[in-house]
Amino acid sequence: LRWAERMYYGKRLRAMNLAEPPVFVLGHWRTGTTHLHNLLSQDPQFAFVSTFQTLAPSSFLLGRHTLRPLVARSMPKTRPMDNMALSPDLPQEEEFAMCNVTPHSFYVGWYFPKRVRELFHHYVLFDDVTPDTVAEWKRHYLELLKKATLRAGGRRLVLKNPANTGRIAQLLELFPDAKFIYLRRNPYAVYKSTLNLHRTTFQTIGFQDVTDTEIEDNVLHMYAALHQRYAETRALIPAENLVEVVYEALEANPLAEMEHIYTG
Repeated sequence: LRWAERMYYGKRLRAMNLAEPPVFVLGHWRTGTTHLHNLLSQDPQFAFVSTFQTLAPSSFLLGRHTLRPLVARSMPKTRPMDNMALSPDLPQEEEFAMCNVTPHSFYVGWYFPKRVRELFHHYVLFDDVTPDTVAEWKRHYLELLKKATLRAGGRRLVLKNPANTGRIAQLLELFPDAKFIYLRRNPYAVYKSTLNLHRTTFQTIGFQDVTDTEIEDNVLHMYAALHQRYAETRALIPAENLVEVVYEALEANPLAEMEHIYTG
């Protein structure tokens, strides 16, 4: 299917341009980005990368009739870390797709938890990597977004990926006119929830054992580093293209906060 999809769609995808730049939902893991992504995805003007597309990023255009039913039958109904609904057609983080098409993804760290901090610095912050690595990441990322746009009939993508919070400079190189929504939440709640995310994921799919002390140290380190990078790069975004939202306000009054997002 991968080979057939490359042959059938390759030339069309190479020549394709996104009609409108994406909307990026940013924020540290467990700040409510999934909730906001789900809300925005109710708007019919937007499309998104689905769970099925992240699981079969190289073949979802041709495989939607054959692979998708298999995925649907084998997939759990809820996410293991928080019991939120999970299905092939719901919005999903495109980072999972990147992990399936390139080694240049932080989510490789879910399998190799002893390397999670190293992978975070390499592929979220792009520290100590070559320009060729960044160029390869961009190429794979752009191809994924083109395919998702093609599948959605050209609609504008709304994308949620906490790892992108550290990649603002690279995203703007690809999409200078992109829109950004940054979500923040009480850090104590984020820390506790992120610990649960790491513990649950490592226990489920990790190939290495790590101590709880290592997990705590890594979560604290990456939390500080991601927020520092956001603080350093947020000024690159034109003011009219950035909206910042507090999760607690979104939870308390979703209609008012969604109006704030749309009107800027």
